[in-house]
Amino acid sequence: MSPLTLLDDRVLERLRQESESAPWPKLALCARSGELLWCNAGSLRWLGRSAAQLADRDGLRQALKRWQGAAGEGAMDRWLGITARQPLERLLLPDPGGAGLDTWVEWLSAWVDTPLGEWLVLRARPVAGALLARLDPHSQAPRELSDAPGAQASGVLAVDVMRGRCHLEFMDAPLQRWLGVRSGERLEAWNWLEAGMGAFDTLALLAGCASAEPVSLLLADRPLMDQSAPWVLSITPASEAAGQQRACALLRWQSLAGATPARARVSRPLEADREAVLELDAEGRLRHLGGAWETLSGLPAAMAMGRALTDFCPATARANCAEHLLPVLQGQQRALRMDWPFEPVAGSPLRWLELRLWRDETLGDRCAGTLVDATERVLAQRIQAIQTRALDHIRAGVIIADATRPGYPTVYANAGFSHLTGYGADEVLGRSCSFLQGDEAQQAGRRDMREALDSGRAVSVRMANYRKDGSRFWNQVELSPICDPVSGLVTHFFGLQTDVSEQVQSQEAAARRVAELEGLFRHSPLGIVAADGAGRLLLQTPAVARLTGLDGEALAGQSLAQFEQALRERVGPGQAVSWPEPGQCQVWPLGGGPGRGSARMVQLAAADRPDDEGLRLIFLSDVTAETDLRRMKTQFLATAAHELRAPMGSIRGFTELLLMRQHGPEDTREMLETVRRQALRLNALLTDLLDLSKLEAQGPTAFELGPVALHEVVRRALRVVVLPTEPRPVDWQLGEAPVMVCGHAAKLEQVLINLLSNACKYSPARAPLQLRLKRCQRQGRDWWALSVTDQGVGLSSEHLGQLFTRFFRAQPDGPVPGTGLGLVIVKELVERMGGQVEVQSALGQGSTFTLLLQDAGPPPLAEVPTAALPAALPAARHRSAGAGR
Repeated sequence: MSPLTLLDDRVLERLRQESESAPWPKLALCARSGELLWCNAGSLRWLGRSAAQLADRDGLRQALKRWQGAAGEGAMDRWLGITARQPLERLLLPDPGGAGLDTWVEWLSAWVDTPLGEWLVLRARPVAGALLARLDPHSQAPRELSDAPGAQASGVLAVDVMRGRCHLEFMDAPLQRWLGVRSGERLEAWNWLEAGMGAFDTLALLAGCASAEPVSLLLADRPLMDQSAPWVLSITPASEAAGQQRACALLRWQSLAGATPARARVSRPLEADREAVLELDAEGRLRHLGGAWETLSGLPAAMAMGRALTDFCPATARANCAEHLLPVLQGQQRALRMDWPFEPVAGSPLRWLELRLWRDETLGDRCAGTLVDATERVLAQRIQAIQTRALDHIRAGVIIADATRPGYPTVYANAGFSHLTGYGADEVLGRSCSFLQGDEAQQAGRRDMREALDSGRAVSVRMANYRKDGSRFWNQVELSPICDPVSGLVTHFFGLQTDVSEQVQSQEAAARRVAELEGLFRHSPLGIVAADGAGRLLLQTPAVARLTGLDGEALAGQSLAQFEQALRERVGPGQAVSWPEPGQCQVWPLGGGPGRGSARMVQLAAADRPDDEGLRLIFLSDVTAETDLRRMKTQFLATAAHELRAPMGSIRGFTELLLMRQHGPEDTREMLETVRRQALRLNALLTDLLDLSKLEAQGPTAFELGPVALHEVVRRALRVVVLPTEPRPVDWQLGEAPVMVCGHAAKLEQVLINLLSNACKYSPARAPLQLRLKRCQRQGRDWWALSVTDQGVGLSSEHLGQLFTRFFRAQPDGPVPGTGLGLVIVKELVERMGGQVEVQSALGQGSTFTLLLQDAGPPPLAEVPTAALPAALPAARHRSAGAGR
């Protein structure tokens, strides 16, 4: 629905001027935000509020509650343009400050698109009770109006809703004289003001033409056609274009001068406190209400007049109820008696009224009738009829819930329900069965059940419920709607409840087994590929994609031959591989080649299941580590044999020379020195092997830890490695304050000797070494970081990842001897002392090895600060630690 466009600012200015002196409320709101644009003094005086208190719709609505309380929140929100916006809205309510029903209040609101934005213009005005019938747009009683000359005028008005223009497509002589225009002449809103119509009445006239419903307006702001009496303007839409670009309506002005009310009434004895009387026209609309109508409905009769009787029943039942009314309304049936589902306001509790309707010749084409409250009788009959159909003796729980009351309370529960839940029928009647859910009211089944109940459809849900003794069980709930046979309204729900706890437990156990298998497949390093007898792939575990680098989704639906071909494309160039036969294993190098890094060694094992329709299984496992271990062991044996053979050869050769003949003292001494050096070299190699084997044999508690003076350990290690015969500068920053770390003094000294000897071996001659000590925090703890930095050949990023691997050497065939075990021993010893080893290195830029040692607290009082070490120490050969990189 579109607003009425008003392009003439003069109408707005006239509206303000007329509103200033009006004793009753006139005001304007922003239709979008609800902000108060302006209001007259009558609004503030009548509502008893200040302009600040009426600043928005909420404030205005609070002020209006006293005056519009009988309308209900829904009607008030429509009038204020909150829930819906129509070009014209009207409410007729009794005046709370008036006496009885003698004074009513007419509330009008017009939704207008002005040059200043979209406005909602509001007006409230008193109407005498005797004039209410004149505001009935469907009234066809000309005898009630004056027949004086000039007391009537009519025309057909077309309104361009989007452009704010209008013209009379037809007008009779009185209307032409009044407006002073000729037929077909284009009109503006200002023309109506010049003819004597009030500004608000002009807006109401144009908005009423754009509205979809007929409306009658009481024009009393200013006299018309030299008549002092008020006039009624009846607007009847003449096309279905209401709210679109063009709206057309039939207009009829009628003077109320000399009018006297007259209406036929039903004449029969009434029970005034419980029986309402009514009259319906041929279309089923209410034309008269009396008796106990307001008591039964809670609505003023004026609010119901002109509405269809079917408007006061639930929307889902209107079609069926109208079908039952039609024969009487059309004269095909003399009388009707039925139970009418009564819902005066949408969402209010449903009641049942006994409707009696009959044709009354004195009323012309109208029907007379009465309404009597029959809620208790109808509900009792419904429950009794349902109970006769319920199987009260089955062990499953049976309940019946009332669909017409909030919360769907239980009205019937069988013995099976008591057996299932432990609650007796007297403990559940009148309550919603939701109490069985205990603390699990947010479970998924609750939402599905609520949606089904609200939409009136059947539902089957499984929910966790609690018995009266507190035990938990799974309840399969089947709900089916029960409809009223006449109106088709859903009045009750039939519920069947069954204990399915054993079934749920069985399903949960099966689901756990499936989840365990899926988890096993998902996290297992073993890849499995299964193919049927025709070679189609049936199964592949996630590990297959991780091991082969193939897209698991792309393999789905392929054949075993296609899988084999995809694997062969992953084999490095120049590698000859063969597909394993059942019972065989083959190792394939996958993923190697230029730009793809080193190959992963994957073992393929094939197996057949002839008893399972030729099922073929391929098992894939990563044997890279085993292959590398075998290679490194082979390399180690070759290296160890070479390293052992060289000193042994020297020792054997020189001892044979000494035994074969006599040599001079100097030659003899030189040969003995050579034998000694080679023996020391051989001893160092054997020492590394023995240290590593001891560590593996002794386990994590090989030695006892305690506070260790770090400066003293560093001094002893430097004395072993840097000797006066081979000077090497040492740049150190250890500080003079003693530092205590957690560890083992001898093992920590061995670690430092290994690191310092490696720094010397892999650095140029006389290249300086750096030692740094500082405090740091890692993982919320205090550590001492001792770093050893050399200026040697450094390590590549690829070698850094394998540095602490057994038997690994960055340059296995290089000039620097070693076994690849020294750093392994370093890392093992440091971690057993609760520390960590970190390495930073770049090829050709040297290396830094950092020991993170736990702080052992302040040193003992007897500890004497370590004397400063010299800035440079002479270097000498040291005992080989075998800590090759």
